[in-house]
Amino acid sequence: MRILYSLVTLMLTAGLALAACVMPPATPGGTIPAPTAVPAGESAARLSWEGTSAQGACLALTILDTGLDTGEAQVGPCGDTPKTVEFSTGPDSEWAAVLSHFAPVDVTTAEGHLRFQGQGTASGAAWEQALNTWAKFTAQELQAGRTSAAGRTVLAWRLAESPDQAGQCERLIVLAYGYAYANLAPCDGNGPAQLVAQGWLETAEWETLAGWLADAARIEDAAGYLDAHGDTPLTADELSAWAAAVYERIAGR
Repeated sequence: MRILYSLVTLMLTAGLALAACVMPPATPGGTIPAPTAVPAGESAARLSWEGTSAQGACLALTILDTGLDTGEAQVGPCGDTPKTVEFSTGPDSEWAAVLSHFAPVDVTTAEGHLRFQGQGTASGAAWEQALNTWAKFTAQELQAGRTSAAGRTVLAWRLAESPDQAGQCERLIVLAYGYAYANLAPCDGNGPAQLVAQGWLETAEWETLAGWLADAARIEDAAGYLDAHGDTPLTADELSAWAAAVYERIAGR
């Protein structure tokens, strides 16, 4: 996740806030048994996804875990021969965080199908939506050959000034699939952010945020933004209270 964090920090510092695509909630389906570890040198399809890209085309993704730090991903238009690219699967990779967080699942969504042999416990419709969103972003980026960390960001919100570091304000960053960063950044907006802590949202936190993303009106404020796509009013004070509580938990205070 460290590479992804660096990209988020760079994009946000530059002021680029691209809208993240949040897919409709998945329809709960059957589950599959939790997988065993893949012996080094062998391979197993840990994730298979097929859905609609941001451009409206059908796109397919398969991630092969080789048991090594570098696995393989196959991506391409549905029905075409996919291209195979290297894909980081080491213990510090984003994939390792996804694999250890989400439970096994096999679902059909509004846009396609997802099968995932996870090793975690996060399950239910909201987390299935999150995994679908992660797979969609990953497929699009592998197909395009570039990463858009700012495009994955759905919440960037400045909180109070740090009680320990004058001039540094607490900031919460949340990605479109429920991974969050607690940062410190200059209150005047000039200068890079520093990571305090990071981790997945808890289920109740994610369900609240996912509901806002789907139903609330977009918020743009001096404190930051929430990339929501609905029309239900949500105040900056409500969002600040939620963000502050999440920051406190992630930062371990």
